[in-house]
Amino acid sequence: MECTIDDCGEKVKSNGWCVKHYWRWKRTGDPLALRRPSGGRPRVIAECLVDGCHAQVHSKGYCGKHYLRWRRYGDPLIARRVAYEGGQLEAFWASVDKRGPDECWPWTRPIHGPGYGQIRWDRRPQYAHRVSYILEHGSIPESGDPGDPIEIDHLCHTKACAERPCPHRKCVNPAHLHAKKRSENTARTAFWDPKVCREGCTCARHDHPRVNLPCPAGCTCRRHDGESRKCPAGCGCRKHPRRPQVPAMAM
Repeated sequence: MECTIDDCGEKVKSNGWCVKHYWRWKRTGDPLALRRPSGGRPRVIAECLVDGCHAQVHSKGYCGKHYLRWRRYGDPLIARRVAYEGGQLEAFWASVDKRGPDECWPWTRPIHGPGYGQIRWDRRPQYAHRVSYILEHGSIPESGDPGDPIEIDHLCHTKACAERPCPHRKCVNPAHLHAKKRSENTARTAFWDPKVCREGCTCARHDHPRVNLPCPAGCTCRRHDGESRKCPAGCGCRKHPRRPQVPAMAM
């Protein structure tokens, strides 16, 4: 494709012009001007290529707004945020794929890093499944223990789920959501992955104030008084540094 300037014949770089005429237009506002006219910066006459937009051209023939849209989504007419007449409630349910009452209702908008849907609710970002629980029950109950807060558990998440991230995290069906303490939420799935822990494990993962898992009989973890973890007689570990013995002086 050749430059649209008559008798040029060079290869097009951008906006239908070759490199030479494109840079002339970008510097002076005219692809045929050799130098910038006197009197300061020239008056820019180029407008955005989008119909109905009369803003100044920023790059690629688009204004700043449409250029960023083109750069992010590949189309200058796509806007990520859509205004809804019904407010944030309509915007929320417009982003949910409602199915049967017993099926999962997946979140259709982009998800957060851990796999949960996210939306701006009451002027701050919120997880979509927490908003769905609030819409159904009015509020999320509070925990009396600040170290063990209330979380929303997905009951549709079962041991059979092997995908990562879990697809059930996108579910916002209120029938699949249950409020419980973090310790109960973690304990329900603590032993599902055999690569992490098995039943009866006494490793330090369970010695956490937020995870109250029952210890099996004979457990010697840090929760107990540590009688079985005391050093035996004559232990030579680093807990007991040996002091050099000074020989007794002859009398």
